[in-house]
Amino acid sequence: MNSLDKPDFVGYVGLSHYGIGATHVSAYNSVVGVRKSDKVGKGPRMPVPNRLNWWTWAFLAIVPVQFAWSQETAKDTPAAKSAPASKDSDKPAEAAKDQTKDADAEAKAKPAAAPTVNGTRFELTENFRDPRVDELLDISLVKETLPPRPLFSTNEEKQLQSMAGGSGDINPRTINRFVEAKAAELTNKKAIETMMSGEGAVNTAVRPIEKATTALIAASRASNSASNSPFMSAYTAAMIKSFTPLLEGHLITRTQVTLALSSTGSLDVVPTLVKLLSNPKQPWQVKSLALLGINNAIGDGRKIVAFNQRTQWTIAVINMLRNEEDAPWFLKSQAAQLIGNLRIISESVAEGKVHPAEVLMDFLISESDRPEVRLEAGRALGLLDITSQFRPFNHQLVAVSMAEAIADISDIAAEIPPTDSSRAQQLVAMMADRSAPAFQGIQGIVNSGYLQQMTYASADTKTQDAVKALFEKIKETINAGSSYIRARGDLITARRTDFQTQIAELRKAIEANEPSNRSLIKGGKTYEAREAASAEVAQDAR
Repeated sequence: MNSLDKPDFVGYVGLSHYGIGATHVSAYNSVVGVRKSDKVGKGPRMPVPNRLNWWTWAFLAIVPVQFAWSQETAKDTPAAKSAPASKDSDKPAEAAKDQTKDADAEAKAKPAAAPTVNGTRFELTENFRDPRVDELLDISLVKETLPPRPLFSTNEEKQLQSMAGGSGDINPRTINRFVEAKAAELTNKKAIETMMSGEGAVNTAVRPIEKATTALIAASRASNSASNSPFMSAYTAAMIKSFTPLLEGHLITRTQVTLALSSTGSLDVVPTLVKLLSNPKQPWQVKSLALLGINNAIGDGRKIVAFNQRTQWTIAVINMLRNEEDAPWFLKSQAAQLIGNLRIISESVAEGKVHPAEVLMDFLISESDRPEVRLEAGRALGLLDITSQFRPFNHQLVAVSMAEAIADISDIAAEIPPTDSSRAQQLVAMMADRSAPAFQGIQGIVNSGYLQQMTYASADTKTQDAVKALFEKIKETINAGSSYIRARGDLITARRTDFQTQIAELRKAIEANEPSNRSLIKGGKTYEAREAASAEVAQDAR
């Protein structure tokens, strides 16, 4: 299975369920060690109609999105009953999957009282409602697009898919007709009305939308698998021409169109996606897909992209964050990931500003932000290209802040019984997943990771030793957490104690390696040291 065959968005946001009305979609993607998206491989990472499919994205557009993970007790949770301890349970993702086997049974089960951490009650259910969605669901926004004449046939579509895969000559007319046919299907008013009625998951009337989204993504996947650049060039040109007007239409149509554009992995679509980020009228669903599409287009930072382009796109992401003051955590986390992959340390090199780095640092140290946001920011800081203008860069401050985030998140995980919820598994898996590339870098990305960045910048020995010491303690803490989440029965108490002991040791290492300099670069923003290491994290962070 290559990187095109499995959606990564759901795994990256780190939830065990997307609770969408009565529809539950398993959303925990395997993240143990280094992510699949951090490995060198051919083809961009893209969403495909698989677990997080066309229907899920469409449904996300029309209902308040509720993210939830199981709060059932061990004896009442169906997943807990079906997940006995085993030697193979050392994979957090597999343990998480066991918890999501019977979504219907979980939905009917009586929820237990909300868990507490250090005596503080916290809820594990979140509701997000973008106020812009309401007006975008007005059926009058559906402007049906006429299909091409003569109608695009099934045989022509087969020819198109073969063409995308590298068989036969590139025929721009066939490509244009294909895209026009899909535009007509995505603006099918009856299909959109049926989907909004709540019957979309089972009603065949929504098939035009399903078929269109599936076919569009299939063509992108075939083209990328065959490295068929001539086809992709003609294909993206046709999509941009036909789909740009649809990005101002009904919300269901615009989310599907954005998904199709984002699936191409082509730099040609990035200007269109950047405009979506800059448009204050576009909702979170669309901007989330646009961020995914830009990340896809730059190959998670591996494609060679001109410095000026990367700078412009970084500015667009930062401006989106500034304008979206109430942005949900998953949008922040995606934005942090993209900033890191664009690798621009400053949006205005001539003035010596460190805006992207400071945006990431603000996320990393924020105790009120979700673990997903903090960890993604820490990883992203390890990907920035620290150019000579910004040396010496305070890697010790970044490493200490990452260690503090790991300690805070470990405290949360240690208070969640491993038999109660997959959240503990998720937290430990995410810590391992993000800390490794943050410190060690990513294969194929030059001078990535705090350790490599310091070597390249000739950081002093004392600083390098401090960062290495913190990384060792972080690894020991995560390993203890991994043992804890695998524990069952009488082992739980002992392994929790060991986990908490390692957390305490990590906090001692943080205190011992606190830098006197609290700015990322000389003359930059000063970050105050935490008065005391706190095990309590704000409710929203859990």
